[in-house]
Amino acid sequence: MVVKSIISTGGNSRQADITEFRLVKERRYYEAFKGRTIREISIIRSDVYNDEDSLTGVRRFVRQWHRLSREQMLRRYLLFKKGSKLDAELMMRNEQLLRSLSYISDAYILLQNVGDQDVDVFVYTRDNLSLSPAFSSEGIQRFYISLAESNILGTGNKLEFGTFLSSKVPFYRGYKGDFRVYNLFGTFFDFDIQTYKDYTSSVSRASVEKSFILPVDYAGGLSYELKRYNDFQKIPDSTVVIGENIKDVWAGKSLRISPFWGSYYLSARWTDTDFPIRYDVNQAYNPAFHNRKSLILSTGIYKESFYRGNLIYGFGRNEDIPYGFRVEFIGGYSWEEYAERSYLAGKFQFGRIVRFGFLNQKLEIGSYFNYSNNRYEQSVFSSETNYFTHLIPIGQWGIRNFLNVKYMRGFNRLVGEGEKLYFSGGNSPRAIRIYDYNGYNRLLTSLESVAFSPFYIHNFRLAFYGFLDWAWLGFNHNIFRNDYFSTAGFGIRIKNERLIFQTIQLRIGFALKKPQGAPVDWLDISEEARMKANRLIPLKPAVLEYR
Repeated sequence: MVVKSIISTGGNSRQADITEFRLVKERRYYEAFKGRTIREISIIRSDVYNDEDSLTGVRRFVRQWHRLSREQMLRRYLLFKKGSKLDAELMMRNEQLLRSLSYISDAYILLQNVGDQDVDVFVYTRDNLSLSPAFSSEGIQRFYISLAESNILGTGNKLEFGTFLSSKVPFYRGYKGDFRVYNLFGTFFDFDIQTYKDYTSSVSRASVEKSFILPVDYAGGLSYELKRYNDFQKIPDSTVVIGENIKDVWAGKSLRISPFWGSYYLSARWTDTDFPIRYDVNQAYNPAFHNRKSLILSTGIYKESFYRGNLIYGFGRNEDIPYGFRVEFIGGYSWEEYAERSYLAGKFQFGRIVRFGFLNQKLEIGSYFNYSNNRYEQSVFSSETNYFTHLIPIGQWGIRNFLNVKYMRGFNRLVGEGEKLYFSGGNSPRAIRIYDYNGYNRLLTSLESVAFSPFYIHNFRLAFYGFLDWAWLGFNHNIFRNDYFSTAGFGIRIKNERLIFQTIQLRIGFALKKPQGAPVDWLDISEEARMKANRLIPLKPAVLEYR
């Protein structure tokens, strides 16, 4: 058997975690077998803990309780079959697809020559512990507790229940329920039905959808969503209840052009958005809450392959980093209650290795055109840069630095909710909460250095990090003449790659420059969702985000 270097998440291979400090082109391994006929396909499954691990009482309980992923279910995720010619690109994509499953800790494919023309395929997978509790908080007043099973009886389906609690309202009980069936009958369509009610909103949603997976593929889906939410943060001393009903259907097709140019794709989407409860509206006021029906088309070319690395966004598992490019044009027409408008937008994105690391860059620009007044409206330009260095080995430690820059500018904006930019969610400097600032021009810059340690506590790996964030927001066209804020801090992240629940994070933050009276979250203990590299594969057509 011809083997390739594998990053192990097992307990006896920790030294391997920092040996592969540069990204590896995953496709090269399979090229040596290109054109051979697949004779047999074997799937070798590993439990969360196997015989090589030291089985303590907790590990022994986990092994007895956990249901191993079913072989039949895993075979439905294979993109090749016995008797077909081996395709190096297909193997690479299949390995990435298996590793993207939340209940799989790691997956890789090895090949063995048989005679002069055949090859045997060995698919190795290791399960995550799929039962995952979760806890999050907003300060000491609001809490969310949930329990999710992401691989029900080894079928790959997910069931989650959660509750929202409040220290201000002792008898408050919000809820969340989510049931997902993945890869229905081997079609790669996913079915999802969910409902939840938290402190300010309630949502019920059902959908069935398939994403693009291969260079020659189809995609599509449909969904129906009912939303009710309070909007009280942006309008002082008032609370407005918003009701929103959304019907959504889309379909797309991609075709291969050439190995150099990748694939061409065309997608279409129809949405029907109705607001039975909303703000006061008129032709020029609160356009975000106008009832509307929209047709959106997207077309373009893209090419996506993968590097394999580790200790980037994960804690030692194999990670797939997409590289290539995407050029996309978006056009559409919107029938609204006060006007009819057309829409035009363009996107450009690429990912590639640069001299000292890896760079992913995305540029977007788009605008509506109103035929009733012959004006461009709700225009937006955005840029996002994500960069990380090669892993720097220092003894048994691994150091990696990250730079993220997000810029957004709105112009030809109207009046009302959703027409200005704010600091909120991931579009805000860490450790401070800024509510009273807004504008049309926003820049966020984040610099972070992560030290992956060789220390493990029951397979929980420790990583130490420090950060420095800068942010500008205002109405001046020169972004650097707007209000400026900055924070810094350090912390520790803890993750067990064999468990599906999120990274545990303890962060201490400081405000270097903040608005007067803005609260500082100097201590934060939370769960952090696993970050992923930005994909280059096309998504369903959509108007550019402005938030």
